[in-house]
Amino acid sequence: MTNRVKDLEKQNKASLPPRTIKENIFIYLNAFCIGVSIFGTFGILVSKDTYVLLNGLLEKETVNYNISITIATLISTVILLIFSVVTVVAMIKNPLKKQNSLNVAAIIMSTFVLTAKFGKTVIFTVNIFIAIGVIVFLFIIHKLLSKV
Repeated sequence: MTNRVKDLEKQNKASLPPRTIKENIFIYLNAFCIGVSIFGTFGILVSKDTYVLLNGLLEKETVNYNISITIATLISTVILLIFSVVTVVAMIKNPLKKQNSLNVAAIIMSTFVLTAKFGKTVIFTVNIFIAIGVIVFLFIIHKLLSKV
């Protein structure tokens, strides 16, 4: 290649301007809101308290509208959020580089095993309607931030 071709290639490479701190905060807040709303929705759908609630409603018994949040649920959600963001960022920054996903998977699985073993203690309970309201609120924030 000639020097002229190399110069033209350098000029044609488009680079985006660096993100501001405000943009970075919006990006991470957006990721947090959508992640928590997705994990919260799954948490409500697969909770044993939800099945007890639905069974009580169908059989017209008195029902408890509270969902128990355990240590395992809280730790698993935080770990999944952190590792999903780290994985996406690593893939975006190095799309062609081979990722060492076996070590990350081993760390995640060992953490889940430990939280499942020792994390059955209920930290607090929350009303199902408040939980749904928080999930919807976070999803609305995500939608607003994705348009900015």
